[in-house]
Amino acid sequence: KNRNVGDSDVFTMAVNSYRAVGGGGFTMLSDVEVLWESDISVREMMEQYLLEKGTITHADVYTENWYLIWR
Repeated sequence: KNRNVGDSDVFTMAVNSYRAVGGGGFTMLSDVEVLWESDISVREMMEQYLLEKGTITHADVYTENWYLIWR
């Protein structure tokens, strides 16, 4: 925390299938290693979560684990 992103830093990204195959100009993602994929859509995952949870609170869906610093 509280440090700049370095040239050698590695990130894991979650993207939809459209972006993963280079859609919308994201061609830099078309040949990266896929760590996990699912046949279930994000919409279905969200529906399932909400049905199981019933009522959600801010704390259920938000974790402050990153931020941007404008200079």
